[in-house]
Amino acid sequence: MLLATKNKYVINRLKRQLSKAFYIQHLGPTKRILDIDIYNDCRR
Repeated sequence: MLLATKNKYVINRLKRQLSKAFYIQHLGPTKRILDIDIYNDCRR
């Protein structure tokens, strides 16, 4: 499952909710999904 939002609070809250029902593991920043390369522009 890929989660994306500008607000880290929203992601952390959702991760906490999901972890109550499922085993979840953070795999780091996404580099590729569905054969699409993803680049993160941290300058903005």
